[in-house]
Amino acid sequence: RLQNADNQQKKYVSGEIHHYLGEKYVLQVIESNKNSVKIDGNSLIVCAKSSEIVEKILKNWYRNQAKTVFSELLPPIIERFRKYNVAPAKISIRDMRSRWGSCSRKGNISLNLQLIKLNENCIRQVMIHEMCHLVYFNHQAGFHALMDEMMPDWKLWKKDLKFL
Repeated sequence: RLQNADNQQKKYVSGEIHHYLGEKYVLQVIESNKNSVKIDGNSLIVCAKSSEIVEKILKNWYRNQAKTVFSELLPPIIERFRKYNVAPAKISIRDMRSRWGSCSRKGNISLNLQLIKLNENCIRQVMIHEMCHLVYFNHQAGFHALMDEMMPDWKLWKKDLKFL
């Protein structure tokens, strides 16, 4: 469901459009002795020893970026839920096919790696959604009221989650 034709057709060659934090970037692949990724203007530049490893390099970069960005965005959200005496037992980043996030009955929250391609408000919406499941493990009235309290404009950002 999350993987649309845009994602499934990627060949990881120069000229393709790739997303990061809600912005579009043109992939630029450069042969190099050192593997690296950087953003320069509207270009996402991947330096790789061979074209066969561009996808792997870029996915590793996305994972590292997700770890950094999520670790910045999540603590203030967790703090806001302190008044409900809840906190995630564990947080993980996974490349999930059909969910943006999940929350287990044990309080483990998983966030989809693909979220790093969306803007920060979409990421926050998913994080708040999963945190609300620590208080209400369903999607009934109490859950939605808590979503409204924690992020009044959450429905606007939820619409953007059809991005991928």
